[in-house]
Amino acid sequence: MHPPSTTPATSPSSSSSSSSTAHSLAAAAAAALPPKLSSSQRYDHHHHHEDDDDDDHDDNDKLRRCHSRILNLSLKVRIASLAALCLASSLQQSFDTSPHLVALGLDPRNRHGLSFGAAAPLLALVRWDTVYFLSIASPTPAPSHPDLSLPASGGYSHEQMLAFQPGIVALLRITGYLSLGGAGGPWSPLSALALTTLLANVATWIAPLILFRLIWAHTASLRLAWLSAALSLICPAAGTALSSPTPEPFYSLFALLGMLSLAPPSSSHSQSQRGSSSSPSPSPSPSPSPSPSPSPSPSPEPKPSPAAIPTRDTFTRRLCAACCFAIATSFRSNGVLLSGFILWDLFWAPAQDAAGNSGALAALVDLSEAALLVPLSISPFLLTQVWAFGRFCVDTASSLDAGGTRPWCRAGSRSVYAFVQDQYWDVGFLRYWTWSQLPNFILASPVLALCIYTLVCYSARSDVVEIVILLYSGFYPPA
Repeated sequence: MHPPSTTPATSPSSSSSSSSTAHSLAAAAAAALPPKLSSSQRYDHHHHHEDDDDDDHDDNDKLRRCHSRILNLSLKVRIASLAALCLASSLQQSFDTSPHLVALGLDPRNRHGLSFGAAAPLLALVRWDTVYFLSIASPTPAPSHPDLSLPASGGYSHEQMLAFQPGIVALLRITGYLSLGGAGGPWSPLSALALTTLLANVATWIAPLILFRLIWAHTASLRLAWLSAALSLICPAAGTALSSPTPEPFYSLFALLGMLSLAPPSSSHSQSQRGSSSSPSPSPSPSPSPSPSPSPSPSPEPKPSPAAIPTRDTFTRRLCAACCFAIATSFRSNGVLLSGFILWDLFWAPAQDAAGNSGALAALVDLSEAALLVPLSISPFLLTQVWAFGRFCVDTASSLDAGGTRPWCRAGSRSVYAFVQDQYWDVGFLRYWTWSQLPNFILASPVLALCIYTLVCYSARSDVVEIVILLYSGFYPPA
């Protein structure tokens, strides 16, 4: 005999209700669990992640090889350019005597060997505007000479010198105090010339790598980025302006660094290139046993591309770009145009993505950033104009025109930069287009013809809609 059961009696309806509730909860819990994978599916899933790691590793190896090749090639071009410049200067007499006059004015007793000594070959680097740069960088005026008319030196002593931004002048002034060998007084023109030339060549050596990274960030094409960087090495200015203590090497370096700060993150390229074609398709899960069908889950919204997602470091990137553009503007006045890249990143680029910020608050933040970053990027040019006004207009004792006020000092007139370019350098709209400049246009005609041919071929193979979309998309790679 069995002992009597102690379980309380339940009605049949209650028992069936409890059983159906338990089955429903079990079915819901089973539906919430991820489907079980077979051994082959687990193997494919594991090797898919290994393939992703291998792809990332291969991309990094390719980038490192490209970086190494660009730097090696750029270094060889630097050495060849400097050697060719010094060799040509020693074999051919200079077309004018300005470099020698500057050397006599800055080194009259030949303490540095710059006039008639071992360092005299460095005068091959003193050409064109470098004559002005080195003269302005000298902290003291050159002593008068009874038989020679030496160039003016000792800072911005004449208003025509205001056509040059103070960046390269400040660099020559600073490096001149790092006297090589400690001879010749506190400021050495030899040190200024040698060290600034070294820094200019270092900047020119690195700039192609920055250009490579910039184009890679925008196009995700290693071939296009490599071609662009390699072609930038053989530009005609490689042996002259880019090898001498001129503003161009530093301007190009910091302009490219600012653009790279605004570029989309390059980490998104590998994700956008692999896409859905390389991702394993989810295997169909086995059909479950009949159970109450759960409510359909809403489909996830499409995610914006990584370049369009606003992040916390967006302002930091724009601030870095504004600082780089400001340094570039301190070397060349046309750097004020670089502020347009900041405006493009603030207002144009976010408009390309529907998931971008919108609303009055976002517009107010963008306007606030523009009001801060744009003046920052053009501040060297503005401060130079303010300083020139105080130097030549307010302080009449140091003004060269002691008998009256200069035309650009009057209220409502042009800036001193526009006045100097017009008065002393004959710079104006279409003034370069003269018959005497025809040989220069002929010299540039191969490059101009190649650019025109490229534009014609591209426009012939593309319709207007594609060209507009390309320009409107800001050259960002597809996500």
